[in-house]
Amino acid sequence: MSYNFEQLKNYFDTKIVGKMAPGIDIAVIYKGEEVFRYTAGYADEENKIPLTPDHLFDIYSATKVITCTAGLIAVEQGLFLPGDPVSWYIPEINDLTYYKTETEIAKNDKVMVIQDLFCMSAGFDYDVGCKEIRDVVAKNPNATTEEVLKAFFTRPLRFRPKERYCYSMCHDVLALVIEKASGMRFADFVKKYIFDPLGMKDAYFHIPESEKHRKSAKYTYNDQLKKYERRSSDNDYFVPTSNYDSGGAGVVTNLNEYSKIAYALTHGGVGKNGNKIISAQSIAHMRTNLLDEQRLKIYHNSSLNNPGYGYGYGVRVKMEKGLTSNFASGEFGWDGAAGFMACFEPELDLAIIYAQHVLNPHNYENHNRIKNFVHLALFD
Repeated sequence: MSYNFEQLKNYFDTKIVGKMAPGIDIAVIYKGEEVFRYTAGYADEENKIPLTPDHLFDIYSATKVITCTAGLIAVEQGLFLPGDPVSWYIPEINDLTYYKTETEIAKNDKVMVIQDLFCMSAGFDYDVGCKEIRDVVAKNPNATTEEVLKAFFTRPLRFRPKERYCYSMCHDVLALVIEKASGMRFADFVKKYIFDPLGMKDAYFHIPESEKHRKSAKYTYNDQLKKYERRSSDNDYFVPTSNYDSGGAGVVTNLNEYSKIAYALTHGGVGKNGNKIISAQSIAHMRTNLLDEQRLKIYHNSSLNNPGYGYGYGVRVKMEKGLTSNFASGEFGWDGAAGFMACFEPELDLAIIYAQHVLNPHNYENHNRIKNFVHLALFD
C-alpha cells in the first residue's frame, strides 16, 4: 500500500531545508516497514556536500532512550532494582549536599534511589560545563566517567531527591550506576546488550577516527538573524573526554541504525532481525508516567513541548490528545539538542525518527507538526 506524504515533504522543502536547517533526514516505520524516507539538503552547506542516509549525527539527548533501555535491561538481569539506593553503587552519593535556600547549603538527608535517576528527580543540575568538571578534565584530559562524575558530585543538589523534576545529569549518573553494577564500561554494556544484538554497527559513544569524515557538519540557529550558522562539529562539553561515556548525550549514529532500536521498542523488545533485547513488560514500565502532580506541573512548565505528556523511565509519555499534536495517547520517545526526534507508538505499530544537525532547533515548532503530517498521511 502506498501513502501520500506530499504534505510532509512540502513542509520540509518550504519551511525547514535551507531555512531552519541545511539538511534533514526522516524515516517513518509503519507495520514493520519503512514506508517513507526523505533525505534532503546538505550535510555541509559551505562545501556543497549533499546529505545522505549514510551521514552521522550527534543525537544528543536521544541517547537517553538508549541509556534508559540499558538501565531496564540491567534491572531484568538483576543487577539492580529501581528502588535501590544509588549509594549502594556510588558511595559518594552519601556525601551530597543541597541548596536548602538560595544561599544556605545543607547535607542531603533524603535517600536517592535509582528510579529518581530514570525520572529526572534526583536533584542534580545540567551544568556540564561547570568548574568542577572543567577542573578535573584540565588535570586529567583522559578522565573516566567515574572520575568526571565524582567531581560533579561535589556540587550541591538543587533540591532533595523526589522534591521536584529537573532535566539534568541524571542519565549520565545512571550510566555510572550501570558501570558499577555490571563491572563493564557503560559503552561496552550498551554495545553488548543493545547495539550488537540489533546489528547497530554504525552507533558509537566515541566515533572512530576512520568514520569522522561521515559526520554531518553542525550549525546553530540564530534567532535574531533568523538563519543557521556553522559551528564546531565536536559534541561540545557533553563528552568532556574520550573516556567519558555520556549516558545523557553521547551517541553518534544515523537513522539507518536508530531505526533498529525504534523497531524493537515498538515490537515488544524484539528487533527486526529477531533478537530480543528487552521484555515487553519493561517497555510498558518505560512508558508509564512516574511524576506526581507537583513534579508533573514543573515538567509541563519546563518546556513548550510537554503539555499533554507525562514522563516515564527517561521518555515523554503522551497522556492526552490535542495540545501539541493529534497523536493518540501512548506515544513515547525523546528528542535531541540538535533537532533529532525519536517517537514510538506501539499500538499503531509506528515509529518516526527525524534528524538534523542544528542546535537551537525549535523542536516544539517542528516536531509536533511532523508527527501530525505523518498521521495525516497514514490514517486520513
